Amino acid sequence: MGVAPFSALLRWLASSRSAQAASGSQYVPAPRDGSLTLPEVYNWHYQHNPHQRVFLWHDHTGPVHLTYSDVIPAAQRAARYVAEAAGIELVDDMTPAKLVVILAASDTVTYATTLIGLSLAGIPVFPITPRFSASVVSKLVAVSGACHIFVSGEAAIQELAQEAVKVLSLSSDNTPGISIMPSYDDLYRVQSPLHPLPSRRYDPSALAIITHSSGSTSFPKPIPWSVRCTSNYSIVDAARDYVNEVTACPAIELFHAWGIMFLSFLPMTGYIMAVLPPSSPAVVPTADAVYQCMTECRAAYALAPPSLITQWSCDLNRYPYLRQMKGIVYGGRFLSRPVGDLVVKNGVRLHTAYGTTETGLISTIFRATDDEDWEYFEINSQLNGAILPNNDAEQSYRLVVTAGPTQALPVINSEIDGKDAHVPGDSLLPHPNKPGYWKVLGRVDDQIMLSTGEIVYPSSIESQLCQDERIKGAVMFGRGQSKVGVVIELDYASAAKEGEHDCVIDIGDMVMPVVERVNAMSPPYARIDRRLTIFAHESKPFTYSLKGTPRRALVMKDYQPEIEAAFQQYNAEASQTQSVPLIPL
Repeated sequence: MGVAPFSALLRWLASSRSAQAASGSQYVPAPRDGSLTLPEVYNWHYQHNPHQRVFLWHDHTGPVHLTYSDVIPAAQRAARYVAEAAGIELVDDMTPAKLVVILAASDTVTYATTLIGLSLAGIPVFPITPRFSASVVSKLVAVSGACHIFVSGEAAIQELAQEAVKVLSLSSDNTPGISIMPSYDDLYRVQSPLHPLPSRRYDPSALAIITHSSGSTSFPKPIPWSVRCTSNYSIVDAARDYVNEVTACPAIELFHAWGIMFLSFLPMTGYIMAVLPPSSPAVVPTADAVYQCMTECRAAYALAPPSLITQWSCDLNRYPYLRQMKGIVYGGRFLSRPVGDLVVKNGVRLHTAYGTTETGLISTIFRATDDEDWEYFEINSQLNGAILPNNDAEQSYRLVVTAGPTQALPVINSEIDGKDAHVPGDSLLPHPNKPGYWKVLGRVDDQIMLSTGEIVYPSSIESQLCQDERIKGAVMFGRGQSKVGVVIELDYASAAKEGEHDCVIDIGDMVMPVVERVNAMSPPYARIDRRLTIFAHESKPFTYSLKGTPRRALVMKDYQPEIEAAFQQYNAEASQTQSVPLIPL
């Protein structure tokens, strides 16, 4: 599809200027009608909003900010740096460029600026998490056909890239080169004059970026996003006015689809991204560092992973500032219900966002109003599709996202009414009293169907178990049985701090009260039986996904003998305790 048809097809969308313009006459919002691709939106801001703040952080000198007049030239330098190292010719037409991989732990500003520059130059990029093994990285690099890998300065990451290329060389003669990522100084602290990129047109169907799945349910999969896809995903429901609102994202991960999406929202919403100070190596986003970033930058909003919210919830000193904020949003993993209830009870405006790599953001960034229903989200009005009943006992629903003018689908796994569609695979539950409010029950693939016909969604229960620092991971089981059990991997280091690392049984007794507390919040059929609680062996550790959750299928395979033995013993004990009915004479 050419550029003109693409623009005409999308121009019917919201033609009026965004309501966000009311926030100030100096800011000119980019068109939200789809007439501009995402790289064209960045150029729009460079022309119309050169002094609009993009990034903000606080260092020893005080607040520091970068505007579009800083970021876009730096992004162009990043693109030229990459092109020169990888031997890519920069052209002014829609000729596809070779793909490059980023395998780095660079600071947010440097990483984001590089991604923006590659988008402007039309160079497709595949950001890969440095948490993967060399074997996984080599397979992802191979399937992408990358010509070059850019790494950050950490020795461990450089060794990871070298090992991945070494593994790749065993099966291919065409291996990519390796170069160091551009640094913040390379991009922003230069004296030489800027050499602008060639002015170019963008083919909406061309590959822009490859994202990878987290590996929660299977081997990490590369998922290609076209220019049209990235442009569609950047336009989200403006349920709130974010122009000039400081939004803290210091824990954002730009090798993950979640981080890439939040970066793409920035030019379409006008929010200012507060980050940790640029440095090499990058500052680790600990709970203290992230909170300090929020307070020093006076953030109105924040994106935070559930692990950080959990740590803040235990510190009363955090609440005075947290309750001043307009909202904190989390996503990607479940947040323990007791933790969420606690922070909301203390006046924090907590929100959940929901999306997938295959569909983009499904929810709004924040709900339109603040209330105590923090587990629920509202559907993003830009989304095409339908919500259909699963016809199960829980009265749950499934979302079907359909391809359309505002919705590109990089992965198609269904069809509805003759249209290509994608079904994310999560079961949703409507709010009992608020139409339009939904929450995620869990993945359909993970659900445990008991012999009684009842269905257990394990993810939220497992997440609540793992809120205890002594529990590293938990995987529930019981499909086809009358009861559910769990395999728990203990964090022996945490237990040892308390002098309780005598034996697994002792630690097991120690954490059983945690299981009992979680049981008290679960429906009767989803309660874990003590006799079906298995503790993982140190010789058979869990393997984890990018999200930090256990890879369920592998754990179930590794512990199948223990699970079968536990049920054999449980069933034997149950049969012995059953009373024999008397036969009347």
